[in-house]
Amino acid sequence: MRLALLVALAIGLTGCTSIYHRTQSRLPTEPAAELALRLDEARTSARLVEQAAVKLHDSLRRGRPGVTIEAGFDRLEAAGYELERRALAVSDTAERLGQSADASVEIAQLTGQAQTWLDFVKSSREAEAVDQLGKLESLLDVVRGKR
Repeated sequence: MRLALLVALAIGLTGCTSIYHRTQSRLPTEPAAELALRLDEARTSARLVEQAAVKLHDSLRRGRPGVTIEAGFDRLEAAGYELERRALAVSDTAERLGQSADASVEIAQLTGQAQTWLDFVKSSREAEAVDQLGKLESLLDVVRGKR
């Protein structure tokens, strides 16, 4: 019985360390490169949120069926949560590397953008299509104006 427990423990510890080492080998060795990687991931996520919003806008404008609109809101919500997750990863990386001040403006913008999209989904999902379209157009104008 004890031998089986020791074998299981050894296998478990080996598995955890191999996952850790595999992950570490994929991260850049330079701290600035790691922060740049996380920022790039968050920027990509922000573009995906905008694409989901454009697709929802197109569906609303064309009067697509409710199921299509609901799927568009689901897609936008998922993309918003992914952006929020990526922005938090940038923030954690910057803090860990002691570079919080350098990236703070962009982190705040990414976090705010994620929250804006999530708030839109929450407040507009059950609204009338005309109201959804108006709010969505306003948000897209703001996002596109930032570029």
